[in-house]
Amino acid sequence: LRFRKPPRLNWNKTTKEFDTEIKPTAMELGTMTHHIMWHINRIKVAVANGRHLFHNTPMTDIKYMEIGMRVIRRSPILKTQEERVFHQSKFIQFYAWNKTQERFYKPVGTEVGFSKVLYEDQNFIFVYEGTIDHVVRVEPAGFLTWADFKTQSKEYTLYQNRNQFLGYSFAMGTNIGLICYYGLQKEKTDVFRYESIYHSKELLEQWRQDTIQTYREII
Repeated sequence: LRFRKPPRLNWNKTTKEFDTEIKPTAMELGTMTHHIMWHINRIKVAVANGRHLFHNTPMTDIKYMEIGMRVIRRSPILKTQEERVFHQSKFIQFYAWNKTQERFYKPVGTEVGFSKVLYEDQNFIFVYEGTIDHVVRVEPAGFLTWADFKTQSKEYTLYQNRNQFLGYSFAMGTNIGLICYYGLQKEKTDVFRYESIYHSKELLEQWRQDTIQTYREII
């Protein structure tokens, strides 16, 4: 079961009454943002591979932005026009910023599932599975790594050695990953940023051994 917070009461100076409002949760906003990026990057990856999803119609920045705007406009979690306008404005800002970043981080996969063997013997096979937001090729180095999108209403930096991130690095066999912060702050303009994180081989091996032990405790 998941419970929502009770409506917040705000005093309306015009009507001299309390207004009730239910704001979207951080998880709901994050899901909406992921939905937008999934649509856009899915098409970009297809175009890069020579496939066209819309009857050979050339894709332009305007068309990509229209996709995001449409998702926001139709989102059931945004109840007011003010909320929709705010998130559409943020998305346009993000799209313009992210376009400059794609010179260095080129999308090659979106919502990429993985399944990798952690441990195997005569009696057991332990498999680690999950889904990575995006796989990108880092230029000019040319290597592949994972990128995870995180929305935030306040600026902060996530713990780099989270189980989620270590699992991604293990799955892709990489020491470097990326977090893309999608800021929703109203009082700041520089709210989007990529942050690279590093996981040493020793740390990843320790994570693997700890995860194997967790599997053993479960069975």
